[in-house]
Amino acid sequence: MEDKRKPEDVLEESPKEHMELGIMYYVNGKIDEAIDELKKAIRLKPDYVAAFFNLAAILKEAGRIEELEKIKKEVAEAVSLSLIRARAEESKDPKVHLELGVLFYIQGRYDEAEAELRKAIELNPDYTLAYYNLAVLLREIGRHKEAEEHFKKSEK
Repeated sequence: MEDKRKPEDVLEESPKEHMELGIMYYVNGKIDEAIDELKKAIRLKPDYVAAFFNLAAILKEAGRIEELEKIKKEVAEAVSLSLIRARAEESKDPKVHLELGVLFYIQGRYDEAEAELRKAIELNPDYTLAYYNLAVLLREIGRHKEAEEHFKKSEK
Protein backbone atom coordinates (compact mmCIF):
# COMPACT_ATOMS: atom_id res chain seq x y z
CA MET A 1 0.00 0.00 0.00
CA GLU A 2 1.69 3.16 -1.20
CA ASP A 3 0.95 6.51 0.42
CA LYS A 4 0.36 9.06 -2.35
CA ARG A 5 0.87 12.19 -0.23
CA LYS A 6 4.00 14.23 -0.82
CA PRO A 7 6.25 15.34 2.03
CA GLU A 8 5.32 18.92 1.17
CA ASP A 9 1.72 18.07 2.13
CA VAL A 10 2.86 17.59 5.70
CA LEU A 11 4.45 20.94 6.54
CA GLU A 12 3.49 21.81 10.08
CA GLU A 13 6.26 21.62 12.67
CA SER A 14 4.52 19.28 15.06
CA PRO A 15 5.47 15.88 16.42
CA LYS A 16 2.42 14.24 14.86
CA GLU A 17 3.21 15.64 11.42
CA HIS A 18 6.81 14.44 11.61
CA MET A 19 5.67 10.99 12.70
CA GLU A 20 3.20 10.81 9.81
CA LEU A 21 5.89 11.93 7.39
CA GLY A 22 8.23 9.29 8.81
CA ILE A 23 5.61 6.61 8.26
CA MET A 24 5.04 7.87 4.69
CA TYR A 25 8.77 7.61 4.02
CA TYR A 26 8.83 4.10 5.50
CA VAL A 27 5.87 2.94 3.41
CA ASN A 28 7.66 4.28 0.32
CA GLY A 29 10.89 2.46 1.19
CA LYS A 30 12.87 5.50 2.32
CA ILE A 31 14.18 4.09 5.58
CA ASP A 32 16.81 6.72 6.44
CA GLU A 33 14.35 9.55 5.82
CA ALA A 34 11.73 7.74 7.91
CA ILE A 35 14.16 7.40 10.81
CA ASP A 36 15.15 11.07 10.56
CA GLU A 37 11.51 12.24 10.67
CA LEU A 38 10.64 10.01 13.62
CA LYS A 39 13.65 11.35 15.50
CA LYS A 40 12.44 14.89 14.78
CA ALA A 41 9.03 13.98 16.23
CA ILE A 42 10.72 12.69 19.38
CA ARG A 43 12.90 15.80 19.69
CA LEU A 44 9.75 17.93 19.56
CA LYS A 45 7.92 15.71 22.06
CA PRO A 46 10.34 13.61 24.14
CA ASP A 47 7.54 11.46 25.60
CA TYR A 48 5.91 10.64 22.23
CA VAL A 49 5.57 6.89 22.74
CA ALA A 50 3.97 6.22 19.33
CA ALA A 51 6.94 7.81 17.55
CA PHE A 52 9.35 5.75 19.68
CA PHE A 53 7.41 2.59 18.84
CA ASN A 54 7.49 3.25 15.09
CA LEU A 55 11.16 4.20 15.21
CA ALA A 56 12.02 1.01 17.11
CA ALA A 57 10.12 -1.14 14.61
CA ILE A 58 11.89 0.47 11.64
CA LEU A 59 15.32 0.21 13.29
CA LYS A 60 14.71 -3.48 14.02
CA GLU A 61 13.63 -4.15 10.46
CA ALA A 62 16.67 -2.26 9.15
CA GLY A 63 19.00 -4.31 11.37
CA ARG A 64 20.26 -1.26 13.24
CA ILE A 65 20.44 -3.09 16.55
CA GLU A 66 22.71 -0.68 18.44
CA GLU A 67 20.35 2.23 17.74
CA LEU A 68 17.40 0.00 18.60
CA GLU A 69 18.82 -0.79 22.05
CA LYS A 70 19.27 2.91 22.75
CA ILE A 71 15.69 3.60 21.66
CA LYS A 72 14.36 0.84 23.93
CA LYS A 73 15.88 2.63 26.94
CA GLU A 74 14.47 5.96 25.79
CA VAL A 75 11.01 4.38 25.34
CA ALA A 76 11.08 3.10 28.92
CA GLU A 77 11.93 6.60 30.14
CA ALA A 78 9.22 8.14 27.94
CA VAL A 79 6.56 5.76 29.22
CA SER A 80 7.59 6.47 32.81
CA LEU A 81 7.45 10.20 32.15
CA SER A 82 4.01 9.89 30.54
CA LEU A 83 2.71 8.04 33.58
CA ILE A 84 4.22 10.62 35.93
CA ARG A 85 2.72 13.45 33.91
CA ALA A 86 -0.72 11.79 33.90
CA ARG A 87 -0.51 11.32 37.66
CA ALA A 88 0.48 14.96 38.12
CA GLU A 89 -2.35 16.26 35.94
CA GLU A 90 -4.86 14.53 38.18
CA SER A 91 -3.09 15.30 41.41
CA LYS A 92 -3.96 18.05 43.83
CA ASP A 93 -0.83 17.23 45.81
CA PRO A 94 1.72 20.05 45.42
CA LYS A 95 4.57 17.62 46.16
CA VAL A 96 3.79 15.69 42.96
CA HIS A 97 4.09 18.89 40.94
CA LEU A 98 7.27 19.91 42.77
CA GLU A 99 8.91 16.56 42.02
CA LEU A 100 7.88 16.67 38.38
CA GLY A 101 9.17 20.25 38.15
CA VAL A 102 12.53 19.18 39.55
CA LEU A 103 12.66 16.25 37.12
CA PHE A 104 12.00 18.56 34.17
CA TYR A 105 14.61 21.01 35.48
CA ILE A 106 17.24 18.27 35.62
CA GLN A 107 16.36 17.30 32.04
CA GLY A 108 16.74 20.91 30.89
CA ARG A 109 13.04 21.21 30.07
CA TYR A 110 12.71 24.59 31.72
CA ASP A 111 9.28 25.67 30.45
CA GLU A 112 7.71 22.46 31.72
CA ALA A 113 9.64 22.71 34.98
CA GLU A 114 8.41 26.25 35.54
CA ALA A 115 4.80 25.26 34.86
CA GLU A 116 4.95 22.39 37.36
CA LEU A 117 6.63 24.47 40.06
CA ARG A 118 4.04 27.22 39.62
CA LYS A 119 1.30 24.59 39.90
CA ALA A 120 2.82 23.40 43.19
CA ILE A 121 2.74 26.99 44.50
CA GLU A 122 -0.82 27.48 43.26
CA LEU A 123 -1.90 24.40 45.21
CA ASN A 124 0.05 25.47 48.32
CA PRO A 125 0.96 29.18 48.44
CA ASP A 126 3.11 28.51 51.55
CA TYR A 127 5.26 25.84 49.89
CA THR A 128 8.71 27.34 50.49
CA LEU A 129 10.57 24.53 48.76
CA ALA A 130 8.58 25.14 45.56
CA TYR A 131 9.43 28.85 45.73
CA TYR A 132 13.09 27.99 46.22
CA ASN A 133 13.21 25.56 43.29
CA LEU A 134 11.37 28.04 41.07
CA ALA A 135 13.91 30.72 42.05
CA VAL A 136 16.81 28.43 41.14
CA LEU A 137 15.20 27.71 37.78
CA LEU A 138 14.49 31.38 37.06
CA ARG A 139 18.07 32.31 37.92
CA GLU A 140 19.31 29.56 35.60
CA ILE A 141 17.35 30.97 32.65
CA GLY A 142 18.42 34.55 33.33
CA ARG A 143 15.27 35.92 34.95
CA HIS A 144 17.19 37.27 37.94
CA LYS A 145 14.68 39.81 39.25
CA GLU A 146 11.91 37.22 39.35
CA ALA A 147 14.30 34.71 40.88
CA GLU A 148 15.15 37.13 43.69
CA GLU A 149 11.46 37.61 44.49
CA HIS A 150 10.96 33.86 44.76
CA PHE A 151 14.11 33.39 46.86
CA LYS A 152 12.61 35.91 49.33
CA LYS A 153 9.32 34.00 49.40
CA SER A 154 11.21 30.78 50.09
CA GLU A 155 12.74 32.30 53.24
CA LYS A 156 9.41 33.00 54.95
